[in-house]
Amino acid sequence: MGRAASTLRIVNRARSDRALPRLVVCGFVVALGLPLEVRAQTSADAGTPGAEGTSDAAIEEPWPTTPESTVHDHLEVAPEDVAPEGEDASPDPQRFEVGGFPAIAYNSYYGVILGATVSVTKFDGAFTPYHYRIQQTVVASVRGSDTGVVSPLQSFETKLEFPGLLEGRLRLFTIARYQRIGLAGYFGIGNAVSPDIPLDYSGVRDRYFTYRRDSVEARAFGRYRLGHRTDFIFGSSMRGVFPTPSGDGALDRDILIAQSEDEPTLRGYRRHFVFDGLVGVLHDTRDDEFNPTRGGMHEASLRIGGGPSMDTRLRYGALYLNSRWFVPLYGEKLVFAARGIADIGFGHMPLVEMLSIGGYTNFMGPAGQEGNRGLPLGRQAGRVKFIANLELRSTFYRFHAGTHRFGLGAVAFVDGSRVLSALRPDPVRDGSGFGVLWSFGGGLRLVWNSAFVLRVDFAWSLNGGLDHGSSNALHVLVNHSF
Repeated sequence: MGRAASTLRIVNRARSDRALPRLVVCGFVVALGLPLEVRAQTSADAGTPGAEGTSDAAIEEPWPTTPESTVHDHLEVAPEDVAPEGEDASPDPQRFEVGGFPAIAYNSYYGVILGATVSVTKFDGAFTPYHYRIQQTVVASVRGSDTGVVSPLQSFETKLEFPGLLEGRLRLFTIARYQRIGLAGYFGIGNAVSPDIPLDYSGVRDRYFTYRRDSVEARAFGRYRLGHRTDFIFGSSMRGVFPTPSGDGALDRDILIAQSEDEPTLRGYRRHFVFDGLVGVLHDTRDDEFNPTRGGMHEASLRIGGGPSMDTRLRYGALYLNSRWFVPLYGEKLVFAARGIADIGFGHMPLVEMLSIGGYTNFMGPAGQEGNRGLPLGRQAGRVKFIANLELRSTFYRFHAGTHRFGLGAVAFVDGSRVLSALRPDPVRDGSGFGVLWSFGGGLRLVWNSAFVLRVDFAWSLNGGLDHGSSNALHVLVNHSF
């Protein structure tokens, strides 16, 4: 029944009569910043019950083109709201819910990532799962460096979502964001770039392959359901990028070369503004959006963009193909997962686009926590990018703690990636032969209810590190990498 009075309830709770190991797991989850959500519900008058609903398993929100904001998208998923004993399980369909929770994550590139999210959700019985949601997220990170403790990342994001328009066939997202990335990675363009620090470099060692990048952007994306599990996807964005080279790093030296070329490969290294548009098709047959065991998700999209730059005008496009497959070998206890990505770019593409992957589902890469997990961010850049991921996943133990369901799991994986500076052959920049950089690793998973997966991945690359040595990375984030 609808409630006439406002109620305030803390969703995350554990009963004292549960076994100690389960309480320890719950405490570990909360310590890592998974949501401890406080919701306020209001209703002007009593109404008939309506289905609150949850997101369709086939719906996945667009990921912005930086790894930092990927954290934001991961933060927005709250554990399944299970009504405690003695409470009404049918909330008022005409209500507002206010939620807020902190989050803590970690990766080897940005260090400890601290954040907080506040959201306001308007429920309406005529819209599924809700009418709209406004969400504000603030994130910053801290880590040690050769010059002391630094903050490589600061980000402020506002997101507005309309998930149930046109009787549930249309879903719209808008995002406004400011970011400062103090240690954005850049090793060079092409597959044959050297990971060696030159002998004539006398600066701080861990700054040679980095630069600072500030950006402001506004994005709008949509999905229109064409038929069973198939959506038409579209979107547009405006982004202002303000790079600041380190002074004598890899980017500074490549800029000097680009300034002497008539048709430089490196563009967008000065202040620039980019406007782009995207259209495509998304087909999703996964049995679950967050922890799938069967089915697949496949995207084919085309994006076109351009805009003014203080170094040279930008005009570019890219064809993006992303295919994911999930095959149960022994139920959820052993699942084979695979992903293949081809991002084929052309034209005068800015540096930030050569360091990122994708259209509707996108991330920084190929190197990094969402692509080739053992490589440092910025290790690979080019107009054309390929990624292959193979995983064996297992959720081997299930248990309850209070009103919440948990699952413990593990994963073993192999990642491979290659880039090309352009579609035309360039053996100087891209080398010859297979040229794939590989990473190997494993990790742990903690599944919380139906919509939250904590992942801890350790990855190692034999040939992806500095001075042609090995590299490794640790990632403590939310959701599978694909």
